[in-house]
Parts: sequence; structure tokens; C-alpha cells
Amino acid sequence: MKIISKRIFLALVLAACIIGLIVIAFYATVRISPSMLRQIVERQIEEITGQKIIVEDADFGIFWRPRLSLINIRAGNPDEGGYMDIKRIDAYFSLRQIIIGRIELSGITLKHPSFFIDSEVLSGLEGPSKGAALTRVMIEDGYLRLSHAESDLIVKDINGRLSPYRIDFSASISGGAVQVQALNLGGWKGTISSHNMDLSGINSRFTGVCSVESAFDTTASKIDMSLDISMDDLVFPWTTDRIEKASARIKIQGDHDRLDLKEISIITPVAGLSGQAVLSRLNLESEAVLALNMESTQFEYEQVASLLPSFSDLPWLDTLLAEQIRDGKSRFSTISYNGPVKGLADAQSFFDNAYIVQDLIGQSFGAGHGPQRITDISGKVIYGKGGIVCKDLWGFVNDSRIENVNLLFNDIAMPVSTTTVEVTADMPVDDFVDAWHSAVVPKDVDELLSPVSNISSGRIRGKVDIIWDDAPDSLVRARGDISLEDCTYSWGQNMVEGHSGTVTAQDFNSPVRIAFSGKVNGRAVQRFGAELEEPFGELRSRYILQADNQLDVAAVKLGKGSMILIEGTGTGAYIKARTVLVTKELTIFNTTYRPVDGELAAEGSLSGTLWPGLNIRLENLVPELSSGSLSISADISDDAFTAGIKGILELDQFSVQIDKTHHSMSGSISADMSFSQGVTSSLSGTVTCRHALVFSEGSPLVFDGTFSMQRNTLAASEMKVVSGDTKITITSGTLDIAKRPYFNGGLVIEGMSFNTGDIDKSSIPDSLDADAFIELIRPNINDITLNGFKANTRLKNGRLTFSDMIIKGIYGTAQGSASTDPAGSMTFDLVVSLRNAGIRQFFYAVAKEDTWVYGDMDLDGHIWGSTESINGTLAFRAQKGNIRKYAMFSRIFALLNIYKIIQYQDLELTSKNFPYNVISSTFTIRDSVMSFNDFYLDSNSLQLSAVGQYSLKTKEIDAHIGIQPFESVDRTIGMIPLLGWVLTGEDKKLIVVSMKVRGELDDPVVQIAPVDTISNPVKESLFRLLSIPSDIIRRSQKILPGKQD
Repeated sequence: MKIISKRIFLALVLAACIIGLIVIAFYATVRISPSMLRQIVERQIEEITGQKIIVEDADFGIFWRPRLSLINIRAGNPDEGGYMDIKRIDAYFSLRQIIIGRIELSGITLKHPSFFIDSEVLSGLEGPSKGAALTRVMIEDGYLRLSHAESDLIVKDINGRLSPYRIDFSASISGGAVQVQALNLGGWKGTISSHNMDLSGINSRFTGVCSVESAFDTTASKIDMSLDISMDDLVFPWTTDRIEKASARIKIQGDHDRLDLKEISIITPVAGLSGQAVLSRLNLESEAVLALNMESTQFEYEQVASLLPSFSDLPWLDTLLAEQIRDGKSRFSTISYNGPVKGLADAQSFFDNAYIVQDLIGQSFGAGHGPQRITDISGKVIYGKGGIVCKDLWGFVNDSRIENVNLLFNDIAMPVSTTTVEVTADMPVDDFVDAWHSAVVPKDVDELLSPVSNISSGRIRGKVDIIWDDAPDSLVRARGDISLEDCTYSWGQNMVEGHSGTVTAQDFNSPVRIAFSGKVNGRAVQRFGAELEEPFGELRSRYILQADNQLDVAAVKLGKGSMILIEGTGTGAYIKARTVLVTKELTIFNTTYRPVDGELAAEGSLSGTLWPGLNIRLENLVPELSSGSLSISADISDDAFTAGIKGILELDQFSVQIDKTHHSMSGSISADMSFSQGVTSSLSGTVTCRHALVFSEGSPLVFDGTFSMQRNTLAASEMKVVSGDTKITITSGTLDIAKRPYFNGGLVIEGMSFNTGDIDKSSIPDSLDADAFIELIRPNINDITLNGFKANTRLKNGRLTFSDMIIKGIYGTAQGSASTDPAGSMTFDLVVSLRNAGIRQFFYAVAKEDTWVYGDMDLDGHIWGSTESINGTLAFRAQKGNIRKYAMFSRIFALLNIYKIIQYQDLELTSKNFPYNVISSTFTIRDSVMSFNDFYLDSNSLQLSAVGQYSLKTKEIDAHIGIQPFESVDRTIGMIPLLGWVLTGEDKKLIVVSMKVRGELDDPVVQIAPVDTISNPVKESLFRLLSIPSDIIRRSQKILPGKQD
């Protein structure tokens, strides 16, 4: 035993020596070449990381466990988007391998590693090289920042191990904890979990909190995986709407070539999705195929639409989903896709391989041209096969139901897509127009009905298919059959009534045929037919129109029975046609003329464009005349009208109808003139009349002479116009009608007769200004024939002024000025001198009132002022006349009527006419109050004097009157109780009776005024006029009974 023990001991000692020698040799080797091991380690780390590294320093330890430490390791370039910075790497080696002469890493520990990677260069980074030996890696307190355009993904607190057989590490991502655990048992099996990750830390455009639980098993060449995702307060970057809770679940089974995605479910408060899918051909990455089959729950469209992203590459789809489709509910009963995975990111491939059926429930659609929408839409929308189909849709426009609408958007992802609209309608016209604006998307097609407004009646029935595509030169095409019944509406500025007709096109390449009957602007359209080829393109047309032509332009009208026929062709907006015009009557300035032969026909040519602005030219419209010739032309646009007429018209070919009686015409008119109407009106040319008998407002007028028009000025010289017994000569003059008509010239009028009572403020034109010298020869005014009237006349804004006015008559003259304004107020300043003028005729002519004074008068004076305030002085003397019983004189005579007590004497006070010898007075007028203190009347029976005043405004008088009868009376007159106002003389005659007269002249109050109540100045005036001494009053008091001092 001892011998054996010694042998063993010696062996052990020998072995220890050998090992010691080996270690010493290895150490010596390292010391001899210290960089060798470092190079070997750096090379192996570069093979593992795939990156070139730079090491600042290194440290080697041999005891306990061979280790090489690299200090401050860097790789990459921060400016190039990829960078690594590790404080320390401890590389451990296998002692056994070292003993046999090999250096092999047994593990690596990364202490405080930091990785900075830009997502743009991530795909370009090199990974481990092929054949690189993977070893166990320990990470302590690691850091990763992955930068991209929106934000940086930061992973902190990375701790754990990674080896070819096990993965076990944890980290903090965006505020949440992540744990990965897996074992390699011939395939990886493990779990991945994360909790409370802030999505904004992953992508700043998103907000919300996310948690993930996943289990996977890839052993035995099979894949078995489950994924559960839950999110709270999720907000997408393209919307502000928040999803409070959302969850997704999926189970995956398969192998490396095929995966079955089962139990797919996405649940949100807005909508839910469920279904399954298959991914196949995974070994061929570029040709992987997805077969998807899912469906959704019913959802509110507005809620889902608010969560949809913007389809900037398909703007029409963005508009469709976000603006045109609104309201109601939807459900995707089928969501399927069968095609390459990469096709999901390509619109064309997606729509070619997708088949999605959306059930619409009570939604609305509007093309967006206006507020009109189709509401309560139900039906199906099918996405796929290269396009979108809205099938068997029905809905409401206002109160009308649209039975069947199909919308087809074909090849929507192609550069050129095609859209088809199929509509079946039976509804009122106003609802159809709203439906048109609601459903027709192309703006140029929608604008076809934009002129239609003010629809009051009518119905439309039919079926129409419209198709168009996005090609630059592509045309909209249509087919169908439409009928309209009794439609009334406005088309632009035109009123269409009773429109019935059809619009038909057998197929997309057939011409559109239009038939129309009704009224346009009150004119009956007897016949209208049109055939349009390429109606939405070149628009080649053939048409014929026959309609009433009750033309009403300026002062010219074509009456009942007039007809216009237009027949021609067109291309686009341009038309060319033959025009025939037939009329049986023509109205000019409210006077109706008729051809003697029964009707007048004219034929010409029409050409021009209908849009974008109306521009029509009418040429050589020549009436068929038995003598003379005329040619008419015109240019018509949206905002202007010009016309020209040239030739000679013999008037005996026409008659005029006045009060149902026809009157012949005579003479001729030759014209070369043009007329334009637009923003301003203009009239140019010349017209020559030769004994031309025409009618104006029922009155015959004969014109002789020439007047010319230059732009807006009409000029005439020695132009003669005869109307009945009145002859008017325009000695010279111009009329400017550019803005406010203005006449300047001279007029001589012979034989004019009128009554001033027929003239009021409406008789003075307020739309014409004038400066003219007017001479009237032998005018008759209010049945008084004057020798003549001359005045310079001005008419300005309705105010008529006569200056330098001279009026000459048989009985005298009047000179001065006068004017009247639009309100009817008159001012004047006249000097009057009349001799032996009939009083009644004069006052009736001036005041249009009958007078109670008859006789001849002399009148001299000066009056001035206005109708509101008259001033002046007049000297009046009348002789050899009589006074009718007027109210005031009747009451005066009543007080003087002593016939009952004087049986055989007659003072002529009771007769109907009181004769007088002389009446004279001087009147002073101030502010329409006429004062007099020398009024005197003398007759065979009495003489009368008066002092007082009379108001021309109120027609009230306030005067004292003294009367002296000339007849003898019985002495018993002295016994009549006349209260002291009767004076008797020695010859027993009635000397004076004084009276007070006041009140309205038509109903005055007349009272006895005792002499002692009358002021001395008044008494003196009264007695002076009666040639009675004033002291007789004092003496009379002693004569009258009971009158004592």
C-alpha cells in the first residue's frame, strides 16, 4: 500500500510539474506576444457582430478563469446612422481548449453597451458572418436607440443572456416592461410579454397604451403561436377620435412554408372584425400568398369614417369615404383577399385580388357640388375585381324614392379608371334635378342641369346609364330613354312651361334624340327636334325649331300669330341655321300695325355660339315687301343686343288698328340706322320721312323731314310733325339719350289747344331735361285764343321754367317768368295789362272756376311769389255788368230787403242779377292776403264801398261795407228799430247802412255794424267812397228817435 501510494504521489507531482510547465510556457508565450490573443478575440467578436470594432485598451487574466477584457469598444460612425459604444467586454476562454493549443470563446459579457441605429441604414447593416461561432452572450444594463423620421425607439435596462440554447432577457420599452424567455429544444419554445408600453414612445404620431402576450413553439419543424394584444386610449395620427379599448387575438399554426391564421379577432367599441387567413409559399419570400376571409359587425359609418386614414394616392377614394358617403350604418359581410402579400401595399393589386361586400343601411350620398344628397340609401357596395360596385341601391331624394341605382368604379387603381352610373327614375322633376346633383360626380356633367331652377311642376320617367373615365381626352357617354311630362321651370333667364318630350339614346355610341313641346318665355314651341352626336364631346347637332315669336325688344313687339322657324346644324357651341320669321301684326310704341296682305314674312341666316357666352349673329333678314326693300341684321349676346336696319319702307303696305278699327297709312320712311343695348344704349343713323303717316298711342302723326342719330344724339332741322290741327316744327334741335335724355333746340307750334285743368304734375316729364325756345302761334288756352306765346324754356329734373315769357292776346299782354317743380308748386313774376277783357272768361281761364261777376274789366298790375305765397299790386275796374246772387251778396241784400214794408218801391235787391255801372278797387297782396280800402260799386239802385281783406288760401273775408240806397222810402222808415245805423236826411232818403262781413266767402256771416262801432279811419274811407261828409254821422244821432246826446 505504501509502495502504491508513493507511486501515485510521484505521478501527481509529475503531472503538476507538466501542467505548471505548460502554464508557464503559455504565459511566456503571451508575454512574448501580448497582441496575439487580443487580435484573435477582436476578430471573433467582429465575426459575431458583423461590424468592425475599435478597442481602446485590453486586460488579460489567467487565474481562476482565462479572460480577456476589452475596454471602450466602438463600432460604426454616428454620422452614418449606425454606432455602437460598449464600456467593457469580458471574453472568457475554455481552459481545456487552451491546453490543447486552441483559443475559443466560451462566453462574452457586454457591460453597459449602447447601440445607436438609424432605421434608414438598419437594413444595410451586416449581421454575423456565415460560419461564425455563436457563443453565450451576457448583457448588463444595455441601451438601444432606434431612430426614425417620426421619433426614436428607446430600449433601456437591457439585461439577460442569449445563447444558442436559451434566451432570457428583460428590458424597458417606452415605459413598459418587456420579458423574453425561450429554450432551443430542437426548435425555439417560449413566451414574449410586454406591459403598459406607451405607443407614442414607439411612434410619436400614435398615442395609447399597449400590452402584448405571445407564446410560440417551433419545435419539430412546426410553428404554433398565439398573440394577444390589448390597447387603451388609442388615437391614430390621422384623427383626434379616441378608442378607449381595443383588443386583437390570433392563433398561428403551420410550418416554414404555410401558416394558418386562425381565430383572428379585432374588437373595438366602434366595430369588430373576425375571420381567418392562410399564408402560403413562405419559402419563396417574394411570392408569399395571403388568403384572407373575414367579416365585421354592424357599425355606425360616421364613427368608422372618422378613424380612416387619408388616401392621398387615391384622392377620389378619400373624397368618397370622407365626404360623399355619410350617415347611417354599415356592415362588411365579406372581407376576402387572395393574392400576393406584397399586393396589400399596391392599390392595383389589392383591388384585383380583393372581394369586399359592404351592406349599406340608411346612409346618404352627395357628389359634393351642392347641398343636395340622396338619403336613406340601402344596398350593397362591392370592392374588388379591379373596382368598386354600388349595386341595387335605393334611397330617397326629398320625398321621392329612387328605385334602382348602380354605380360602377372600374380599374380604380389604374392610371385610367372608368365610372358607370345606372339610374332608374320615376319622380317629380324637382326631385330628379336634386338627385342629378347628388349622384353625378363629374362636374362638367353635373353642370348640364345647373341652369335649371324654379321648378314648379312636372314628372320624369326613364332609365339612364352614364359612363366616363379619367383619360384626358375621354368622353362621357350615355344611353337610355327619358320622358318628361308637363314640366315648368326656369332655364337660366328663360321660363319654360308645359315641357313635354323625350330624350333617347339606344346605346353608348348612338346619337341622342330630343323631342320637345311647350312654351319658352310665353312663346309656344310647336315643334322642336334635335339629334346630338357625341353630346358630351364634339357635340355635332341637327335641329329644327318652330315656335311662337311674340318678340318684345325695346319698343318693338311681334304679336299673336307670329312664328319663327330655325333649322340648321351645329358643332359644339357653334350653330348655323336658316331663319324664317312670319308675323301678322307689329306693335311699335304701343301702336299695332298689320300688313295689308295679311302677314309679313322675312328670311335670313343665323350663326354663332351658344356658350360659354351667347354670341349670335342674325344676317340679311329680308322682309317680303310689295314695294321698297329692307334688310335687318342683329348681334345677340348675354349682356348686349345690337341691331341694324337699312332700306325704304312704303307705309301703304300697312294699316293700323285703333279701337278695333283699321286705318290706312301713307308716305314712306327710308332708314339706315343701328341700335345697341347693353350696359348703355346707343342709336345711330338717319331716318327720312316723306309725308309719313304713323300713329302714336292712337293718334295719327304725319312726319316730314330727316333726323339723324350719332351714337346717342338725335338731331333734326326743319322737321315737321302734324297732329290734327296742331303743326310742330323743330326749327333745330338735338336730343341726347346717352344717360338722361336732354333736348336743346327750338320749337314752333301752331294751332295748339289745351285746358290748364288737364295739366298736373304728372304731365311734366321728369325723365327728360331740355333747354328750348318755344313759340306758340294762335294757341287756345282754356277756350281763350291768344295771339302768341314766346318763352325760353328749361326743364331740369322735373322742374319746368319759363323765362323772358311774352303772352299776347286780344285784350292785353303778360310778361315775366314762371316755373313749376315736380311737387306741383309754382313760382312766378308777371306784369299784366288787360283792357276790356271779359271777367267771366278771364277768371274761368285762369282759375278754372265760374265767377259771380259778369262784365268787362281793365286789369293792371304786378304779381309775384308762389302758389303758397302770392304777392303783388292790382288795379281793377269793371263796368256795365251784373252780379249773380252770390252767398255774400245774397245775405247783404237780405238785410236790406225792406220790400215787405215798402210796398211800391223796388231797390232791385230781389232780382237774380244785380246790375252795376262800375266796380273799381286797388288790391295789395302780401303772402296771399289781399287787402283793399277803396273798393267801390255803383249801380242805379245803390252805391257800395268796402274796406278789409281777403285770404286767397282760406277764402275768408273780413270787411266793413257801407251801402247808400238811392230810392225814396216812407217816413215810417224812421220808426224801424235799426239800432242806430239808419240815417235819414231831409229828403227822406236812406243815407247809409254799415255792415260787418266775415268768414268764408261761400258762407259768410253778415251783420249790421252800428256806425258808432266802426273806427274813424274805416268810416272815413267808407264815406269818402260814397261821397258823404263824415260829420253827418254826428248829426244823424239827433234825428233818429231815441238817440240823444
